[in-house]
Amino acid sequence: MLILRTHFMKVLLMLLFEFDKVGCPRTKATECQCESIKSISEAGQTVSAMSVLEHSDTVKGTIMFKQQGEGPTLIVGKVTGLEPGEHGFHVHEFGDLSKGCESAGGHYNPDGTEHGNLEQGHVGDLGNVTANEDGIANISIIAERITLMGERSIVGRAVVIHSKQDDLGKGGDDESLKTGNAGDRLACGVITLRENVQESVTPGSRRPLKEAARIQHAEDIVFWEGSKGATRALQSLRNLDQGGHKQVTIKWDGSPAIIFGRNAGGEFILTDKSGFTAKGYDGRSKSAKELEQMFLNRSGGKNRENPGYVKFAGNMKAIFDEYERATPKDYVGFFKGDLLYFTTPPVRDKNYVFKPNIVEYAVDVNSDLGKKIGASKTGVVIHRQVQPDGTETPLQDPGIFVSSDVLVVPPITAERAPQVPHAALNKLEQVIKKDAAAIDSLLDQNKLRQMQMSDFSNILYAYTNSKVDTGLSGLGSDFGKWLETSKVSDKKKAKIAEYINNNTAGFSALWETVNTIMMAKDQVIADIDAQGGTVQQNIGGQAGGEGYVLAHPEGDIKLVPRSTFSAANRAVQR
Repeated sequence: MLILRTHFMKVLLMLLFEFDKVGCPRTKATECQCESIKSISEAGQTVSAMSVLEHSDTVKGTIMFKQQGEGPTLIVGKVTGLEPGEHGFHVHEFGDLSKGCESAGGHYNPDGTEHGNLEQGHVGDLGNVTANEDGIANISIIAERITLMGERSIVGRAVVIHSKQDDLGKGGDDESLKTGNAGDRLACGVITLRENVQESVTPGSRRPLKEAARIQHAEDIVFWEGSKGATRALQSLRNLDQGGHKQVTIKWDGSPAIIFGRNAGGEFILTDKSGFTAKGYDGRSKSAKELEQMFLNRSGGKNRENPGYVKFAGNMKAIFDEYERATPKDYVGFFKGDLLYFTTPPVRDKNYVFKPNIVEYAVDVNSDLGKKIGASKTGVVIHRQVQPDGTETPLQDPGIFVSSDVLVVPPITAERAPQVPHAALNKLEQVIKKDAAAIDSLLDQNKLRQMQMSDFSNILYAYTNSKVDTGLSGLGSDFGKWLETSKVSDKKKAKIAEYINNNTAGFSALWETVNTIMMAKDQVIADIDAQGGTVQQNIGGQAGGEGYVLAHPEGDIKLVPRSTFSAANRAVQR
């Protein structure tokens, strides 16, 4: 079966080029007779593809496609740099962009029909996408006639976005029946298969997908990226005094965690993490009453005996309709976030004050954010946007929501550049130079895999988190003692202990680097906390909050004061 699947993928990949060896020239024909691709459909497999728009200095975007078996194809994406309004959106017959978008040919039209809309007309007719005032178009389409498999696969063809609105064949002239009078081709991209991401990497390369989904603490990056991760943390912290603070945003301490959006059938869903991934029952509540009952029925119905929990379930019920109204009816996908408040917060000392978890926030009523809070009924911070194929990304466009009753809190940046601790960072640079080779040897994934210790980085991370309870001083010095009492199997405990004894230099170097990053990071956090600004944060009356997120193209970095926020948060959880 593995050999057969590999064969299928090889055949599919050949479609990305000008022609393949079985007669599928995507730059020269509109039909593809590849039985190997058809076989994937017969096997009921899921195929994903994507297209990155190019051939434009201003219009950019990524479009993703997913089809399971013989079902419809989900098309989602985001395009920027457009003029506000509607723009024609089509699949064109060729993946030939050698002469720009013009060499992509006409609309993909294997049936020889006149131009129309998503339901009828050319197979490649996808209607219009709408750009907002900022020139951003969020795409979410369920296409019944588009397929990624079989002889009519669109893989290897091109997506094109146009300058004008597509009249859907109703313009009353010959051009309308051919192109929809959609105007010039603004940008285009070849539709290519999405490749699998490997689960294991060598230190310094990109993190595995499962780790990339989690924003890492600045000091924890080393566990997965080795010395290159340490260097990334160093450079990011140094850059803060050169305008880099504009990429630092407040990390909100919201609660509870919620997931909401619309499924492939267009049904609105609001739930929590447990409900979204529930096994044995359907936790994806499709009504306010359903949501309330889901919470009350947990723990065998014992939650009904807790007045506080009954109130919480009622609050969740109350916000269901508000989030449904705020989510566009044609959107397919989900949003992961944390609630900041169920109802408009009270005013105290000219500030809106709310405390969703352990951090209390005070926002100036006259600030831009304060005015938005005052106009809203509920507030949420969104961490991830989940596409129908499961792909998770940061929120693409906060303006996608259509009701002011729900405030999706925008990123709040640092007020000014912090005082960067150059002495601490210079020390970190010296430590990295001295310890890089030893750290990368210790974390060599190929070596760890051979020893059946691929989860070594996860174990280091678990240990670091445990130290929040007992104090972070001397981090690394009591790892052996922790390991003895951990839930790691006895066999693996012995293997890890032996490995560390054989790599003492690397193990010491790792913790020297981690501790030095943490020292520098904590100084940066303290300086930003002291700035004040639109949003005031405190934990038990002490200034400070959950910390900040530092944007980075290779993965965002958490700047979290573990000795204060993390410790307080774990105490509450206990």
